[in-house]
Amino acid sequence: MIAVFDPASLAAKWFSRGQSDLRGARYYLSLAAPDDFENSCSHSQQAAEKALKGFLVLHSVFFQKTHDLDELCKLCEGCGPSFAAIRSECKALTTYKGARYPDYPDVNESEAEAALQKAEKIFVFCHNLFLSSPAVKAAERK
Repeated sequence: MIAVFDPASLAAKWFSRGQSDLRGARYYLSLAAPDDFENSCSHSQQAAEKALKGFLVLHSVFFQKTHDLDELCKLCEGCGPSFAAIRSECKALTTYKGARYPDYPDVNESEAEAALQKAEKIFVFCHNLFLSSPAVKAAERK
């Protein structure tokens, strides 16, 4: 039996995991404890990363294993839509790729809130492109 690569199905899994990370970011932010602000930022960064990777998978674009959102955003730009609308958010969230580690500098509540807002903007931007893609619309008709 030959496995068939289904970009839309795999991309949907990336977006599902990204939604889970957004829930995690909101949860840790709601705890309002200093160590949890770093956890919230880490989940925010991961949510954005998974949204960008979901978009790339949908378009069958190969990407290196990376947590650099700016690099992923540049790859997404090659697929057509203007990702300039989220470029600054990608750059800002990339700084939190190490927030899950204990030696990461302390993050305050307002920084964690701002990171979550940026992640939500990136996620919504990518997810809307996913939902409006011909591959996803065709799968919905089946």
